[in-house]
Amino acid sequence: SKASFRNNVQVALNSYQQKYHPRLSDSIVNYATSSQNKQQLSSHNAYQRKVRTGEQTHKETVAETIQRAFLLSDSLEAFQANLALCHVDCYFRRGVLTGVLYQGRKYRLKKTLGLDFELLLQPNTKHKRMERIKTIRDQQIINPQHKQR
Repeated sequence: SKASFRNNVQVALNSYQQKYHPRLSDSIVNYATSSQNKQQLSSHNAYQRKVRTGEQTHKETVAETIQRAFLLSDSLEAFQANLALCHVDCYFRRGVLTGVLYQGRKYRLKKTLGLDFELLLQPNTKHKRMERIKTIRDQQIINPQHKQR
């Protein structure tokens, strides 16, 4: 299976590479944790571009914009209005807020960006939302990983 191959072959090969070829430290993949992290960059190319230029990816920019609008909003309507001020449009599927449209590209809230908009529908949860976003951001800062193919 994939898990046994990763544990037996890839991890052993990785440790051998670290031990005998330390100059190749930039190409080492941490197979033990790479498949476990949910908040990852969408592709290896996006990760390499971020390393090379130091700029945020479009996905990170959208996530940050949505988080700012999320913090300022007390309702779904306010959330949409705050996003509209940032030139981000919402899109719906079957009457449910599914994602946002930014620069001609769709980003799903839950699947792609890892955000749960349903908290907006619950009254008096602004403090809880702020703490949850803070913990998510702290986790992203502590564990910045990228997806390997």
